[in-house]
Amino acid sequence: MTDTGAHDRYLDHLKRHLGELVETWPAGSDGEDRGFDLHEFHLADPGFTTVITDGLRTAPIKALAPLELACTLRGDQRHIARYLVGSMARMMLRNPDTFVQYGFVFENSEPFVEGTGMQAVLGAPSMFFRNGFDLIEKDSGGLELQIITLLPISAGEAAHVGNADEDALFELFWEHKAPVWDVTRASVI
Repeated sequence: MTDTGAHDRYLDHLKRHLGELVETWPAGSDGEDRGFDLHEFHLADPGFTTVITDGLRTAPIKALAPLELACTLRGDQRHIARYLVGSMARMMLRNPDTFVQYGFVFENSEPFVEGTGMQAVLGAPSMFFRNGFDLIEKDSGGLELQIITLLPISAGEAAHVGNADEDALFELFWEHKAPVWDVTRASVI
C-alpha cells in the first residue's frame, strides 16, 4: 500500500468504518521523523474517537502481514488514544525483531493514566468495528494489511490473557458489559 491509489483506498476504508477524519499529525510534526503519521477519526454516535497509524506498514516489523495500530476510546480520551498508539508504534520500531500478532500484551509497571487501573494494552481485532475493518485484502486476493487495535486493560486482565487467552477476556467483557472504550472503567478481574 505504498502507491497513491492504495493510500487513498486505505483512507477511504478508515473513513467508512471510523467516521470523520478530524486531525492528522504528520510524521515530523512533533520535532522528530517518527516514520508514520497519526490520524484521528471521530464517530459522533456513539461518541468514539479512534487514533490510527499511517505508514507503520512499510516498517520492517515482524508480523503476519504489514500492520497499522489503532486505539478507540471515548471522545474526551482522545489524547490517551494518541499517546498509546504513538508510544506502541515507536516501541515496535525500536524493537523490529519482536513478532507482533493479535493477542500480544504489553504491560507497564504502573497505570498509563494516573488514577486508573489500566496498565497494559492488548493487541486485538477491533471490538467496535466489524465487517472487514481489521483485514484489508489486495485486489488480486491475499492479505494486504492488518489493523491491530490496542485495548487498554488492567494488570489482572493481562494476567488472565496470559493464563487463558484474549477470547476468555472478551467473554468477561461481554458478561460484565464492560465499557472497554473508557480507560477509567473498573477491571473485570
